[in-house]
Amino acid sequence: MKNIRLFFISLFLSAAASAIAGPPTFEAQPAPSPADENSHDLFDYEMDYTLNSNFYDDHGKFGNGDSLYNDFSYAHRFLITGKWYFRAGVEYERFDFGGTDNGSFPGKCSSVSRSRKIKSSASSAWVARSIRIR
Repeated sequence: MKNIRLFFISLFLSAAASAIAGPPTFEAQPAPSPADENSHDLFDYEMDYTLNSNFYDDHGKFGNGDSLYNDFSYAHRFLITGKWYFRAGVEYERFDFGGTDNGSFPGKCSSVSRSRKIKSSASSAWVARSIRIR
C-alpha cells in the first residue's frame, strides 16, 4: 500500500512541476554551413558474444565454449580539396575464447591495423570511388 501511495504522490508532483514550469520555448538555431556536412571523426564499435557453441573441424567435433568478439575503429578525415578527403585511422580487433574443454583454442587473439585512404564524397554520402594506400 505504501508503494502505491508513493507512486501517486510522485506522479502528482511531477505533473505539478511541469504545469508550474510553463510552456516550452523554442529558439531557432542557425543552420550548419555546407562545409560541415560530413563528420571528420569516425568511430565504430562492434561486439558479438556467442554462448556455448560447438566448434567443428573436418574430422568432427573440435570442442565447445564461449566466444567474445570486440572491434573498435577510429578514423579522422582531412579535407584535401572540394569533396576529396584523406582518411587515416586505426582498428583494434580481439577474440576471447572461454570455456573450451580442450586446449586447442588460445585464450585470446588480437590485432591492430591502420588504414590510409583517399576518398571522394558526394552530397554527404560516400561513393564507391576510393584509393587505398598500403
